[in-house]
Amino acid sequence: MSQRAARPTGPYAPQYIHGVYIPAGLIVFGVFIVKREWLPYAIAVAAILGAWKIYNNSELIPPHDRRATDEIYRSSQSPEAQ
Repeated sequence: MSQRAARPTGPYAPQYIHGVYIPAGLIVFGVFIVKREWLPYAIAVAAILGAWKIYNNSELIPPHDRRATDEIYRSSQSPEAQ
């Protein structure tokens, strides 16, 4: 089992600043400059994408173990399994 480094948590953790707040701010700011009528939609899209990113970074989901998946795939594809 591999050891994962603990990530900082909280609303100001680097993964949220660089992966959620800055991209969301750029989307909203860009739409504000180009077409202000679309601003509510840009805010909604930024909120949805940010929530998705936060959900994917949450510790509630166990990490994916690629080795276990590869072993299952190889055993189902082997000739002696058939």
